[in-house]
Amino acid sequence: AACAPCRVEAPALESLHQEFKGKGVQFFGVNLRDEKAAAEAFEKTFGLSYPTPMIRGAIANHHGVFHRLYTSTQNGSEIASQIQ
Repeated sequence: AACAPCRVEAPALESLHQEFKGKGVQFFGVNLRDEKAAAEAFEKTFGLSYPTPMIRGAIANHHGVFHRLYTSTQNGSEIASQIQ
């Protein structure tokens, strides 16, 4: 199922999502490797309400299967990227 960093970060991201969702900030949890049922179980376990799209193909291959946390502006420009 989900990687260890995802399990650690998911509750914090959900908390931030709840705090900032009405202020123009959006959080996403991108699924690069889990099957749909495993991803849905992860979302349910951690009570996630932010979007968690499943990404496959060229985009996933470009970013690899490692864990990466992005921070971007409202128009999508990347501010920071952290690889774990």
